[in-house]
Amino acid sequence: MNQHNLWSLPASGQYFEHDFGDEPPYDFHRRDKNEHTAQATALFTEMLCQIDPVMDAQLPVCYLYHAYLFALLDALRYQYMGAYIPVPTEKGLQLPMPTASTQFWKDEHNAVTLIKEFCERQGIDPNAPTCQHEQPATYSAKTEQRRDIYRKLGFRDAPYYPYATSTMAQADTFQPLPQSPVADSATAPEEGHAQQNGTTPDATGAVISTYEDM
Repeated sequence: MNQHNLWSLPASGQYFEHDFGDEPPYDFHRRDKNEHTAQATALFTEMLCQIDPVMDAQLPVCYLYHAYLFALLDALRYQYMGAYIPVPTEKGLQLPMPTASTQFWKDEHNAVTLIKEFCERQGIDPNAPTCQHEQPATYSAKTEQRRDIYRKLGFRDAPYYPYATSTMAQADTFQPLPQSPVADSATAPEEGHAQQNGTTPDATGAVISTYEDM
């Protein structure tokens, strides 16, 4: 019989202490990649699946390709930080609230339900060993209809927010807002050509974001 103390056994390989706890939430509103946060969420998800067999059974192996599933798990990771990881302050470490960890596991249970409902709606088999994600991402007809309404009301086109590979987002151009009569016509962007250099509106990142880039 193994006499080792169960709770003192080291983790296999390198011990990753708080590797998933040091990253902020994934910036879904930005259109450039955030690979460090994606890696942190992947590490956290693997730990979570090994703790909770229900999560392990319900979460499809391709969850990283589905923005909604990834968003749920990234939110859980950030909530876990607040429930388990002390925060440094001027007066020393501030411990989490005593009820925070209990609330975390309640929310984790609710997240499993949300994951199950999502897979059922999308026709995703959580037990499939592989899945097909070879085609570029597409956007719903309602997305196009909303963009058309924005355009008719004089608003700038809403951008595409790609998560998987998206040729539409890569070619996305932003219509400028209507220019003031006193605007300098020499510096005002031409209609339909506000974004042709393949960057986000503030030119801080690439338009396209892929799973391989995360």
